[in-house]
Amino acid sequence: MPGDEKEDIEAAARERRNLRGNNLFENLGGPIKNIITQIEKEGKNVDDQTLALLHHITVKQLARIFDMLNEGQDPETILAWLKRRARKNKKAEDDNLDERKRLVNTGAERDPIAFYKAIEAANAKQQEEYEQMEEERAQLRLAKVNEREKARKQKEKDLEEAKKAMEDDGGWWKATDYMPQKDKSAINNAFEKFANKNSEFDNSNKDQDGEWWKKDPYRRDWERNKGKGKKWTAVMQGAEEKATEPELAVREEFYKGNDWWKAGKYKKDWENTRDADWWKEEPYIKDWQQNKHEGTRWKAADEESGLESEGHVYPSTPEEQKRREDWYKANGPRGVVKKWNAATEGDPEKCSVPEKHAREEFYRNGDWWKNDDARQDFKDRGLDADALKFAAKPQDQEWWKQEPYREDFFKNGGNGKKWPATTEEAAVENQGDKKPAPDMEKQRREKWYKDNWWKQDKYKDDWKKNGKNGKGWKAPTQAEAEAGKYPKPVGEAEKTKREDWYKNADDEWWKQPECIEDFFQKGPEGRHWPAKTLNDSELGKGKENPAPAAEKKKREDWYRQNWWKQPKYSEDFHKNGPQGAAWTGKNDDPMVDKEWWKQAPFIENWTKCMKPKSQPEGQEWWKQPQYVEDFQLAGPKGRKWTADNETSGIGGKGDKPAPSDEQKKREDWYGDNWWKAPKYAMDWAKNRGKGEQWRAANKDAADDKKRGASKEPCDETQQKMRDAWYRPTGDMWNASGENEGFAKKAAENPCTKAEAINRDEWYRTNWWKAPDYVDDWKKNGAAGKKWPAGNEAAGKTGGADKDPASDDEKEKRDEWYRNAADMDWWKEPQYCEDWGQNGKDGAMWTADNRPNANRAGGKEHPCTPAENDARDQWYKDNWWKTPACVDDWKKNGKSGPMCGRKKPSSMDRQDPETIGDGWWKKPEYIEDWLKNPADGRHWTGEDPVAAAAGQGHKKPCDDDEKAKRDQWYKDNWWKTPACVDDWKKNGKSGPMCGRKKPSSMDRQDPETIGDGWWKKPEYIEDWLKNPADGRHWTGEDPVAAAAGQGHKKPCDDDEKAKRDQWYKDNW
Repeated sequence: MPGDEKEDIEAAARERRNLRGNNLFENLGGPIKNIITQIEKEGKNVDDQTLALLHHITVKQLARIFDMLNEGQDPETILAWLKRRARKNKKAEDDNLDERKRLVNTGAERDPIAFYKAIEAANAKQQEEYEQMEEERAQLRLAKVNEREKARKQKEKDLEEAKKAMEDDGGWWKATDYMPQKDKSAINNAFEKFANKNSEFDNSNKDQDGEWWKKDPYRRDWERNKGKGKKWTAVMQGAEEKATEPELAVREEFYKGNDWWKAGKYKKDWENTRDADWWKEEPYIKDWQQNKHEGTRWKAADEESGLESEGHVYPSTPEEQKRREDWYKANGPRGVVKKWNAATEGDPEKCSVPEKHAREEFYRNGDWWKNDDARQDFKDRGLDADALKFAAKPQDQEWWKQEPYREDFFKNGGNGKKWPATTEEAAVENQGDKKPAPDMEKQRREKWYKDNWWKQDKYKDDWKKNGKNGKGWKAPTQAEAEAGKYPKPVGEAEKTKREDWYKNADDEWWKQPECIEDFFQKGPEGRHWPAKTLNDSELGKGKENPAPAAEKKKREDWYRQNWWKQPKYSEDFHKNGPQGAAWTGKNDDPMVDKEWWKQAPFIENWTKCMKPKSQPEGQEWWKQPQYVEDFQLAGPKGRKWTADNETSGIGGKGDKPAPSDEQKKREDWYGDNWWKAPKYAMDWAKNRGKGEQWRAANKDAADDKKRGASKEPCDETQQKMRDAWYRPTGDMWNASGENEGFAKKAAENPCTKAEAINRDEWYRTNWWKAPDYVDDWKKNGAAGKKWPAGNEAAGKTGGADKDPASDDEKEKRDEWYRNAADMDWWKEPQYCEDWGQNGKDGAMWTADNRPNANRAGGKEHPCTPAENDARDQWYKDNWWKTPACVDDWKKNGKSGPMCGRKKPSSMDRQDPETIGDGWWKKPEYIEDWLKNPADGRHWTGEDPVAAAAGQGHKKPCDDDEKAKRDQWYKDNWWKTPACVDDWKKNGKSGPMCGRKKPSSMDRQDPETIGDGWWKKPEYIEDWLKNPADGRHWTGEDPVAAAAGQGHKKPCDDDEKAKRDQWYKDNW
């Protein structure tokens, strides 16, 4: 029967609500039952204990529920409020009055049932009025929507024409780039068909900030759950159906643009609490208070484990736990209360670690890190992503905003052939007149160029040459800049913005570190730097779609002039500062192939783990990726894949082609394995599960932008097989850094997938740089049987006489062996210095690998005795390569006291005081004390490693030790090299030997010692040049000041005013 079916449906609905005829539920008031029903719908249960507690709610409090619902508060918030009220009511009740009936407490002497019915009647009337208002608003909305529809249709027609023109030319269309914000809001918020019929809110007004999804409960749902949230994604308030994708995009953009934590008070909170350790925060100290050693948060090894309550899985050391407990005991009950990193506003729970870093980056520099490139970089590299390292990124990411196209506009205006082009590819080929962008797009670019006139080269040069004294770059308008006269320059904020841009103005994509490295690693064979466009570069299509010859020549010249911008030199600078021998060199030659992952242990790890997959040997040599690529680029004319043997294939001469049946076999294999070509591997590395090319069913679909994996995907089995083939295997060679590599932690700390692909290619094509082949060259020279081989298989078996490389190839290898094959890390300057200073007792040069050497771990992790003897002999033969000798040569040439010696001075006059714990008595530390008696970064270090690296400000010795050293230096200042040289030249009559104390001690202003560090001459000079915003004198401490970080770590306003007044009085 129909009636029975209806009853069954209702009964099933009650079952779904998980109420099951619960009397505790049935006896509650109607409003509370409605609230609980909504919560149950969201998949959350309300236990019997809560239901029993809610019986203590009064009728007046029941009535308040209607008002809370009308205000848009979510059910969970209302339930929390009810529970608080119920607990208060329960406490107030007198349990000893058993005679009193437990009726609903009205709080008055009236009939509670009648009172409740009156409230229900009033609310029913209010609901009826509300529905009538909704009907009227719906009619008004419909009228306004129809009016807008006419205007929208015309705009859509214009946009469709522009879209078609761009897509026909191979460009990528993004309609929102062409609309004013007003139009974007009108189109996206209309909901199309849904908005006309179902929305319960009036979206027809321009000011739409009253929409239900903009309220706190829904914003919090987005913050907590993002795309999985059920509240903010609802098509209408309380509905289960999801809103349309355009509508969700609009809401998400609103939430992102209105992040609560961007408010000034939270930035101030961050400034006050940013240095406090994560485990000092409220959730962790509470975990300790409540659970002690059973806690799963406070004792975690890192913040991420603490957030996930995995302290029992990844605990910190017992010593660290003891330290934390001591702090908790002294700093209860709440510890450090940080508000800026809350999961939601006011929430004691914390946001994720990546989100925390993102907020910190915003507090420092704004939110450039939110762009798609930064997000993808973070997915690839985690906490090593650029977004978490660098203060700023180039702002002008669209190709037409780069220098060549800007200058084309400024020089040629509407007649330019670059900037008006529809795509970057057309612009590179100067075809902007033949393949122009739509008029709307050109107008948008013109507007940007005119607004950013100060980005022209001539104004950038004005800033570089004249700094703050330049006139053109500070002008309010271009006309005033060209006239050279203007009553008032732009404000400080605008000046700072322009200066920051000038500092990062190398905005052409091919100047990025990855492209620089690609050029120096592979030269003309590079797949990234020679590409015509940025997209081609990212996908490794430099061979398939290269830039014109003139453009490539321009890039090559720039790379050679800027060789020091390679990542390995940046690493040398950050590790060794001014002492770095690599980045301070004259050219790139001494550092060729000095990347850490090219050392023998990493080559061996790749050979064992990855080589069997990516480098087939023997008769299947032609299955390597470079031959698949040659087949795809050149077809039957390819000179590599068609070769009869591997040596001929490597040379690409095509002088010995394989038989036709063999070539046919290879063609068939290439047809089935087209996805093994490097460009598809790069698509996998860049896009992973969203890659359109590598996941495509066949090559034709992969290469067609309109097809791809979205339209023609391969099956799941095939996709898994390809993914497994692309994925790097190994625990050393593919690590993110040398330390992680030697620790065999590549799984936990991998390099980017694109970087792994590039390393794999280097290992495959540079087999002859492995130690075995270098040794063969050293021992046998031209008569070697391994290194001159044409391919690796022949090299392994010593078959160079039967299968030799070409003469050009052998000459190239011989040159490399002569100039770049010395790849031993222990020959670097800092290790030579360790040997020169400490001899056999050195704790760095004696270590088994570089990471242990950098930790001064030669005693705990020594190299073998034979290796130790070999290194010691090399140092004796090459002692003159130590930094001290190099500095002496730079200063004094051949007449320098050290360069003229036949053996190192340490071998005949090493001071026994400087051995072991007296390391800080060495001359270089005395010299550092003389220069910086209060805060030298070397002599104050806690140990030899910190001292050598200039880390005394980060890892200082304690105050007693510092005082002891300071007194010793005052008594023994005459042991510096300068005094020794003076004594040798002039005897006792020398100007320095006759002094009772160093000259620095009788001319040092006592005011500049300690807290008066900012009174030193260099800071007065900085104030004179930049009285408003000098980056040195405004620093909060000596470290920030010396590094010119006053704009990032400034002193407070009172301190700044005090210094400013002092400078005015003492200039």
